[in-house]
Amino acid sequence: MTFHGENKLLLQAIIDSLTDAVSVVDEKGMGIMINRAYTKLTGMGKEQVLKKPATVDIAEGESVHMRVLQTGRPIKGVRMKVGPLRREVIVNCAPLIIDGEIKGSVGLIHDISDLRRVTEDLEHTRR
Repeated sequence: MTFHGENKLLLQAIIDSLTDAVSVVDEKGMGIMINRAYTKLTGMGKEQVLKKPATVDIAEGESVHMRVLQTGRPIKGVRMKVGPLRREVIVNCAPLIIDGEIKGSVGLIHDISDLRRVTEDLEHTRR
């Protein structure tokens, strides 16, 4: 699956405007698109992710992209750690279906490391 010219620029601008990290892979599980929030969250840039396997950013856990590509079904609420910084995240992933065929997978990655820290601090204060 490839995007060209103006469509690619528009799509990139759309995903860059999102606050959650976005990762898109093709039908083989190779990275084809990420957004700025993804780079900020994982510490990994396009050269480290694009045209690389979906597993390249996983520090702990298994690839949700690959499970979606195998099953053809969306997966929600998977906790894992990503990037060299091992950020704790929750991943929601859905298949990209075009003309009835799976052409890739798109993942939304939500950082929960700060939320976890606040929860732990609150728990410590309660004790």
